Amino acid sequence: MMTRALVAAAGIATCAATAHGAIFFTFSDPVGARQVTYSENPGSMFGSMSYSSDAVVNLIVDGSEEGMPAALVYETRLEMNISVGQATALPNAPGAFASPLFGNFIFYQQFGGPAFATGDPRGEEEILRGTFDSAIMLTVGGAGALITTSENQFGLSYTASGALLDQINAVGIPQLFGFKDAVFTLTDVLPTLSIGDSGRLTDFTANAAYTGTAEVPAPGAVGLLALSGLAAARRRRR
Repeated sequence: MMTRALVAAAGIATCAATAHGAIFFTFSDPVGARQVTYSENPGSMFGSMSYSSDAVVNLIVDGSEEGMPAALVYETRLEMNISVGQATALPNAPGAFASPLFGNFIFYQQFGGPAFATGDPRGEEEILRGTFDSAIMLTVGGAGALITTSENQFGLSYTASGALLDQINAVGIPQLFGFKDAVFTLTDVLPTLSIGDSGRLTDFTANAAYTGTAEVPAPGAVGLLALSGLAAARRRRR
């Protein structure tokens, strides 16, 4: 039941958000080795999922669904702090599993230079955080997805900060994030998925892409055009 509800909620998230005005967050899988690492952590209560600190992720904040040329691109580092519970084999789907999740993911804007590469806080700042206590990971074969929405009080919440928050405040958007969703699509999952003695999935690595949606109040949608101009002006000043 939980699996069906989360998948259905993720499927309608784009439609629900678009009806109220929405901003979309995306990034494509960076070039290079698999960035996602999952560890079963035998002897612990939960498995863990992390993202490579060496990968540069181009996070796109896109308001084009509102009919405006408002797409901001941030060079970021992605941090995942995700705990993974016991896996359940899905009936009538051989090799498919569902695992509950909680934790957060954080995008840090890159300012360049060796400070960013080493994770030195002087070389980066947090701009977007997603936090959730209720989510699910679906996996089958060499693919999968991490799915979370704001459908309940334990669901996804977004927090903007740093340069992104400055830009939101500058255009007078009173509340950027209403209904929210986030999906991390996993591909090239290796090795073959199986359940260990802990009842959790055994270790694997994977590539990932991300899509997220956040509602924008109707008055704030007008400010997206100014948001784009502000970002361009910020880049010219650097």
